[in-house]
Amino acid sequence: MNKNKFISVKEVEHIYKEDCEEFGVKFSKRDFEKFLNFLQIDFYDWVNGNLRYFYQYKKPIQ
Repeated sequence: MNKNKFISVKEVEHIYKEDCEEFGVKFSKRDFEKFLNFLQIDFYDWVNGNLRYFYQYKKPIQ
């Protein structure tokens, strides 16, 4: 089973730019890089949280 899906940095940048336009904020490459760093931390925390949940409720194989 190989269903790996990842969003590219270009896709994230596109979404980020759309939000900048929607909220009247000037796009800044520096702020976008800060946002990417934030996403990296958030992704790591999300995966770790899901692993704890997965193992907490995982039923033993019989």
